[in-house]
Amino acid sequence: MKKLFTISLLTLLMGISSFAQNMGVNTTTPHATAMLDVVSNNKGFLPPRMSAAARDSIVSPAAGLIIYCTTSNCLNFFNGTDWVELCGSLAPSAFVCGATFIDQRDGKVYPSVSIGGKCWMAKGLAFNASGSQANTGAYHPDSVGRYYLWTNALQGSPALTLGGTGIVKGVCPTGWHLPSKEEFDALSAAVVDDGNTLKRQDQGGGTGQGTNTTGFGQILAGRYSASTSTFQSVGASSFLWSSTEGATTARAYYQAMDNTFPDIYVIEGPHANIFYNVRCVKD
Repeated sequence: MKKLFTISLLTLLMGISSFAQNMGVNTTTPHATAMLDVVSNNKGFLPPRMSAAARDSIVSPAAGLIIYCTTSNCLNFFNGTDWVELCGSLAPSAFVCGATFIDQRDGKVYPSVSIGGKCWMAKGLAFNASGSQANTGAYHPDSVGRYYLWTNALQGSPALTLGGTGIVKGVCPTGWHLPSKEEFDALSAAVVDDGNTLKRQDQGGGTGQGTNTTGFGQILAGRYSASTSTFQSVGASSFLWSSTEGATTARAYYQAMDNTFPDIYVIEGPHANIFYNVRCVKD
């Protein structure tokens, strides 16, 4: 029995490291501010579980004492005077493409859609970044998003070179990024270059009539010109920035569609003084 106890104790001590006045479980470097630092990526901390009656039978509980109450199925802690429940709202589940998500910066809600194995925002980004422009009427930000200079869309991040890999978050929410030229090319390939499948059903006409069979919901919102201080091609064309630089630093790639043809264009052009919309893609 003594041998069994010794083995059990050694096994426990192998997972616990003690440094000065703090201890670590599954770590040799417990955080300096923690008395106990428990590290795991597949297990949680399990506090004592008891009924409300058993909880109330604890004599002189310490302030800060925590238990899991099996009567209310809720964490409880003692605040020095009373037991307080910590139920709150349900913890959010992991994001699944096709669901909506909230941009925590401003509370705006965006739908998402999976196309060709990539998860795209199914609505234009409307984050009010410094220098961005907003249209009015049917083309207001909550409908089409805001318009951004390319450098504004990058938010100071270095652009990708043609064929370059990596993620440029730019003006996108956390967990999302500006699409590269290659990601726009992959989007086009996934719909066999049929831009009508990406356009909202009330966009375009004739051979360029939107069907929105993908759920992408693109609106032909045009662009904003700083040179003339006007919105251009509204209702006729759409333009979305990529994170990929063109042949020179003065040029950048973007995706474009119009109201006459189903074609999708992923091309480069000058970016100075031109404001396009942004669609983010999931990291």
